Amino acid sequence: MALPRVIVSALQFMFILQTTLPYVLAYDPCEEFGICEDVDNYPTELVRGLIKELKSKNTIFNNDAIDMFVANRFDVEKEELCDFTQLHMIPRKAKDSKGILRIILNDLNDPVQGFNIATCNKRNSKCTDLLGFSATHKGVCIQKFTLREMYYLDDNNQTARTHFKIPICCSCMLNPIN
Repeated sequence: MALPRVIVSALQFMFILQTTLPYVLAYDPCEEFGICEDVDNYPTELVRGLIKELKSKNTIFNNDAIDMFVANRFDVEKEELCDFTQLHMIPRKAKDSKGILRIILNDLNDPVQGFNIATCNKRNSKCTDLLGFSATHKGVCIQKFTLREMYYLDDNNQTARTHFKIPICCSCMLNPIN
């Protein structure tokens, strides 16, 4: 006896869900933008000790003032070209300039390395409809990054310092239509 088509479709859907769900659940937000605050198994006590040691040597850390880009927030005459999110981040994990995810030295109770960032809400989406382009080009929202120096935990649980990619803006780029 053959199974009804609805049951077969439901079973196929469940199989696809079972085989792909582990990959969806394994999503790491650090992978998307290369920087994050929430880190499983973060070595808090080790990091606090290393920060205390660096502070005793009068180390200067990169720590942006919490500004949050208020310049155009209440200006109704101006329109953003791309949809983006701004926030002040206290990173505890980030990708260095070589693309390697590293544990960043930071203490959420007493942050020493913080950055104002801006991320595209939807990468490679079209720019605002208010812009008009020629028939041969289109506007696309692109994530832009800069390199910032940060202290991190190396493979030997020691302090090291290198440059990390930090998302700084979502920019409307003019691209030719193929």
